[in-house]
Amino acid sequence: MKSLLTFSLCLVIGFALRAQEYKLSLQEAIALGLQNKITIKNQQLAVQLAENEEEKTRTKNLPQISASFDARINTQLQTQVISPEATGGSAASDPIRAQFGTRYYNVLAINANQNLFNPGIRYDKKITTEKTALEKLNLEKNENDAIISISEAYLDASYKKVKWEASQFNYQVAHEKFLQGQNQFKNGTKLKIDLDKEKLDERNAWQSSRNDSSNYLLALRYLANELVLPIESTLQLTELVTPEETLNTPIEEAPNRVELRTEMQQLSIYQLNNDKQKASYLPTVSLYANYTVQQFNNTFDPTDGKFWSPYNYLGIRIEIPIFDGLLKQKNKQEFGYRIEQTKNNLTQLNQQINYEIQSAQWEYENAKENYKLSLENYEISKGILKADLVRLQVGVILPVEAKNSEYAMLTAQSNYLNGLYQFLLARLKLQKALGVIR
Repeated sequence: MKSLLTFSLCLVIGFALRAQEYKLSLQEAIALGLQNKITIKNQQLAVQLAENEEEKTRTKNLPQISASFDARINTQLQTQVISPEATGGSAASDPIRAQFGTRYYNVLAINANQNLFNPGIRYDKKITTEKTALEKLNLEKNENDAIISISEAYLDASYKKVKWEASQFNYQVAHEKFLQGQNQFKNGTKLKIDLDKEKLDERNAWQSSRNDSSNYLLALRYLANELVLPIESTLQLTELVTPEETLNTPIEEAPNRVELRTEMQQLSIYQLNNDKQKASYLPTVSLYANYTVQQFNNTFDPTDGKFWSPYNYLGIRIEIPIFDGLLKQKNKQEFGYRIEQTKNNLTQLNQQINYEIQSAQWEYENAKENYKLSLENYEISKGILKADLVRLQVGVILPVEAKNSEYAMLTAQSNYLNGLYQFLLARLKLQKALGVIR
């Protein structure tokens, strides 16, 4: 039977030959994932779009200046009808028909407008500022979600790596034991049935180690996917988080989870929109100005200065809303409903978060105690097996008793590794519930 170590090394070398290798600690994996995640990149763009919209709103209170040039050819002048009485003639006379103007008419104008008072713009500035803050909170939530998913994938791969190493060691022990049994069988000191039992133990250990190796490679592929790396990338985990590092480290609760802050930010936006609808009943005031030069000429010659004549004006415009078909009232009513919805969401979210915190704390304490117990049991089982192996050599116990101790140790080892993994996951879940991700 081929050695499992050779089999696993061939797999790893095969991947390394056709894929880039990454050596990553947990924090390095998180940093790489945050850099590569498409959802985070898109949300960063959403923040930039919101900031740009905020800048656009600020420009509404700046002077709006435009220039225009109009060159016109009057192919047929408009006919004006003049009453004969206007020229001192008799009312019974035919009206006078006349055409006024020149063939060419050129106009160069500059227009300027300046808002003096516009409550809608004032609220738009506040709303866009709040929307920018909302997009930043969405970015924080996306980053937190990415950190959680990457951490879970990293812990899963770390756990399966340790599990594979343990099963690989167990296979090596079973393999060496089987080789010794073969020599004892050749020397006539071991029965065929006992050798077959050792062979079965070796094959079972090899199968377990092979399955654990496959699970570990699949976990690495899943981690690569979470990091937005090619699936065939070779990942080398350089950090195996152990409970001893975190067992007695307190977890402090954040003032407000990002989900709560996001909902409160949305409530603030709805309230501002509601206030904007109230303010829309106020008048708007603006200044406007114009400076124009015009040219009337029967030949097209814009450079002929003697035909150009200027005029200009300056004014103030006051617009007072009177009736808009009840649109403002309906908009105000809509945002009132949205405010109530958001307040209900906040109440539900607070209740859900309190439940998540209590549930996660219970799971964390339970997982911590299970880990401590499984560790103690594992240490006890190793001591019992070590003592029974010595007792077996001196003939105090039967081989079946030593075999039972070996099985008990393997069970305790499996429980210990699973307890370690569940404890780290429970701690991560508690950090998420408390809003302490980074």
